[in-house]
Amino acid sequence: MMVLEIKIARTQKELEQVFEIRYKVFGEEMHYLNIREYPSKKEYDKYDFLEITTNFIAKENDIPVGTVRLIRDSSYGFPMDKLINLSFLRKQGKKLVEGSRYAILPKYRGRLRIAMGLLKIIHNFAIYIGATDFCICSNTNIIKKGPNITESVSYTHLRAHETRHDLVCRLLLE
Repeated sequence: MMVLEIKIARTQKELEQVFEIRYKVFGEEMHYLNIREYPSKKEYDKYDFLEITTNFIAKENDIPVGTVRLIRDSSYGFPMDKLINLSFLRKQGKKLVEGSRYAILPKYRGRLRIAMGLLKIIHNFAIYIGATDFCICSNTNIIKKGPNITESVSYTHLRAHETRHDLVCRLLLE
């Protein structure tokens, strides 16, 4: 029997498991990282240690298999602020969150309940904390198209705007 648990990574051990999954996916598999810069074989940044950030971990039969993180907007901004100008949303008083570092180990990637479970938990958590807009920027080739996102992309139209390398989504939380 496969037991799936998706929860907030609260302990040091769970956070290290999150960082190890991200390193394996983004460093070893996808080569997005210069792995020489990660001798600990853990991928993390300054946001992971701020109170505005919540990391989630998916475990199947107690084995860490996936992760995603949610960052609440603050004076620190978002990692995506380097690529995309969200100031028009902030000026409107929107309560923004950024979903990032979504990673599932290759062996478990085809299991829809893991993928959807991670997305569902950050969506529900965003609503729980009062967010109005959920921002995701996946793969940074989007910078070629310009730094401003002025329209939201609905679930029904998302696939039309998605490519293997670029996905920008602003999900209105209602």
